[in-house]
Amino acid sequence: RKVAGGTVGRAYGGDALWFVGNDGTSAKIYTPPPSTMVQWFDVDRRRGDTVVWGERADSGAFTLWEAPLVKTTGGAKPRKLHSQATSYGAFVANAGAVFFLGEAPGQLRVVRAADLGTETLAAPATDRPLEPVWVDEKEIWFTTEPSATFPAGSARSWIVRLTR
Repeated sequence: RKVAGGTVGRAYGGDALWFVGNDGTSAKIYTPPPSTMVQWFDVDRRRGDTVVWGERADSGAFTLWEAPLVKTTGGAKPRKLHSQATSYGAFVANAGAVFFLGEAPGQLRVVRAADLGTETLAAPATDRPLEPVWVDEKEIWFTTEPSATFPAGSARSWIVRLTR
């Protein structure tokens, strides 16, 4: 993901987050603890390029973290946002919110960085959410397919907008 002065990326296999400067320099800015991996990450541009990432433990437990953008090795100062027993994979971060698909079918979740609160919303019963696309102060956007599609993920998808 492009950030001020360069790019933030995840190492192959999820063993670290890196900053690569526009000048070609690089720094491993965060390394997860043993028995965990960085499963996904995003950058909240509206919060000064705050880096948000999710770690999955070998047990399957998932923890969501954030840290201000840093450009030096080991410089990230993580702050825990949320944790749950299972992984939810991809998410989007924007305007102090992180949006992801919930654990139950049709469940959508938003974690607010300001107060660590969680909002739980439901997708229309006719739709099966596939992937988060956008979140802001008012809405969430996600791709979806008809809930009756078999096998899941095999139909053409479209984008749905819901008010938070």
